[in-house]
Parts: sequence; C-alpha cells; structure tokens
Amino acid sequence: LPGEIVRGLRFAVDRVTASWHRDRRTRIGGRIAELLGDGHVSASSTALLGMGRDVPDGTMSLDGDRLEIDWTTETSEGYFDRVRDAMKGVADSVDGHFVQSPLSHLERVITVHPLGGASMGADSAHGVVDAHGEVFGHPGLFVTDGAAMPGPVGANPSLTIAAFANRAAEHILETRSRRTAGAARPVPEQRADVPEAAERAPSSSATSVAFTEEMKGYVAFGESDPVTGDSAGRRDDTALMFHLTIRMDDIDEFVGDRQHTGAATGWVDCPALGGRLPVSEGVFNLFVEEAPAVRRMLYRLFFTDGTGHDLTLVGHKEVRDDPGLDVWPDTSTLFTRVLQGHVRAADDATATVVAAGVLHIHLLDFARQLTTFRVDGPSGVDAAGGLMKFGRLFVGELWDVYGPGHAGSPKSAAP
Repeated sequence: LPGEIVRGLRFAVDRVTASWHRDRRTRIGGRIAELLGDGHVSASSTALLGMGRDVPDGTMSLDGDRLEIDWTTETSEGYFDRVRDAMKGVADSVDGHFVQSPLSHLERVITVHPLGGASMGADSAHGVVDAHGEVFGHPGLFVTDGAAMPGPVGANPSLTIAAFANRAAEHILETRSRRTAGAARPVPEQRADVPEAAERAPSSSATSVAFTEEMKGYVAFGESDPVTGDSAGRRDDTALMFHLTIRMDDIDEFVGDRQHTGAATGWVDCPALGGRLPVSEGVFNLFVEEAPAVRRMLYRLFFTDGTGHDLTLVGHKEVRDDPGLDVWPDTSTLFTRVLQGHVRAADDATATVVAAGVLHIHLLDFARQLTTFRVDGPSGVDAAGGLMKFGRLFVGELWDVYGPGHAGSPKSAAP
C-alpha cells in the first residue's frame, strides 16, 4: 500500500506539471505502467465468487419516479458466514491468505444476477406473474427472465431461467393451440338442441349485429347457490366481472332460431382466479322460452385460470313477471356459477361447482352498452334495418312476458 500511494502521488504530480507546461509529449503509457508497478498484488491473487441462497426479504417501492430498494444483510448473515468459511478453506488449501471484499465491511454485496423484480406468486396479492410467467390481470403479457424468480436459486441461475422460459413458451403454445383449434375443445353448447357453430356459419350476404356488455358482482368459493354466494362474496370482497362482445353473425337466422344463439368473446376478471382471463369460447342465448310467460338469457363461457385450470362460467337471467316493476332487475341480474373444467350443458348436473354468485349490469355500463351496437354486412347493408330486427325481437319477447294478461310464478335461483 505505501508503494501504491507514492506511485499515485508521483503520477498526479506528473500529470499536473505536464498540463501546466502544456507538454505535448504525454508519455501516458509509461506513466500508467509506473503507476501500476510490478503487478505483485494482481499476479499473486485470484477472485473467489460465492453463490448461494440468501434470504429474499427485500422490498421495492416507488418514491415518486425513483425506485427504492429496502434490503438488509442482517437476516442473511448466517449464509454469508458459511460462504466466508468455505472461501477460507479454499485459501488455506493453497497456502493463501483470505481477504474479504471491502464492500462487505460496508454491509454491501455484489450480484451480477439480480432476481425477483417481477416475482411469481400464487395470486396478484403475492406476486406479479403466475407459475408460467404470465402477468396477473394482463393476459398474454409474460415475464420470462430472472425477474420472475421469487428468490435466489443457488448456483448461477442462467440454466434455471432458460428452463423457466422454455416452460412458459410451451404453455403459451399449448394455450394458443387449445384456443385456436376447434377440435381441441368442444364448443360450449347451452342446450342439447343448440346446433354446433359450424352448422350456423353465416352466408356471405348475412348481416351481423354485435354489442358489448359488462356485468359485475361477487362470488364465493365453495358455494353452489348464487344468492348465498353473492352475500358471502360481498362480505369477503371476492369480486368477479366479465366484459363480452356478443355477436350474432346472421341477424335473420338469430331472430328465427328459437334459442336465439350468439357467440360471446372477451374476458373474465377475478383477482382470486388470477386476474383478467380471456374467454376461449362463449355462447349467449338472448331469450329461451321456459314457459309461455317465462324466458331465460343464458351465458356459457370457457376460460382458464391463472394457474392453468380450465373453468366454465354459466349464468342465467330469469325473465318473468312478478308484482311490481321488475323488468330492469330481471334483465340486469345474472345468477352465476363457476364450474370445474370446460363443461357442456348436458353435464352441468354432475359438474363440480367452484364458486357461485350474482352479477349485475350497472346503469352507467348499460348506457355505454347502448352505444356499442354495430351492424356489419354486404356493401350497402341497411344498418338501421339490422338493429330494428334485433329491437323487435327484444321488445317483443319482453311484451310476451310483461304485457297485460301474463302472470309469472316466483323466481328461482336454480339454473
């Protein structure tokens, strides 16, 4: 150390003197060689890198636009002591002298493998991504580098990260294959007599009508009755909603079909199930006649939760005339169940119920819904005519239920 100080002072004086006299002959190479000396320290030393599992108990937060990291070495001192003991053993075996990194005296450590910036967890309350690296609440967004690791993996993590990324890629391909290959999963029929989607393919001259609908509410896990599940879900704040685009590819066929079957696409959002989850297949029935003055609106949505489990949301709105003004509650209340697996209507009775509750259309959402109607078809198609056909069906069915002379029976929450 004394020799290094002397060489450093000599180098600094030489540089100041050269600058003062504006000496163009820098001789910088020789000066640096003199500064380095004979390289005794570097020639007789080697670096030891230790990798293991310290305690991942740090937190990251934002202070304005600045990232703050709150982490301490205190909880990992036992681990660091074991690393130092192992390194001392290596030094002793070659008759060497062990020297700690100067940073260790400042309670600082060095890593070239930072992990955990977007760590995986069981749900959005305990992590950023799921076990496949998909960000909770953002379907299709994946984190596949070391940020997803919830803690240190011990040795150099490159192979662990590569294996995790490979697993995530396989999951993406498998999920996409299930969603795009019609043979991979069945179309979720609402009823046994509903024709398959392929049999309802619209002609090139068909006029389609579509609108967007949002419903929000609460469910309770372990409950099978929607009304009971709604009360428990509100108490536990277990929210669930969906955002759907309902599309009728051929409005004439839709009106003529006694099941009034349309396709539903969009997403289900439930933090307890992993956030926003895309609907892979969906069927919607506008009005299905149960009795002369009783109709049901039916929903069946296939989706997959944040951990890869297939689920089915089935729901119905029960439209029947009871004493008082009940048109709005009937058409805006959806009794809902979440079933295990992708379940056809014929198998509902034997399916396992994961959760149950009630969803509602809020008035502001309904007002927005009225602005989302779209008509599409051949060139020159009459958009107003397409909407008129849908409107006549909707109003006509309501008249058949709520018009004079129609009396319904008490409502039931059973599907």
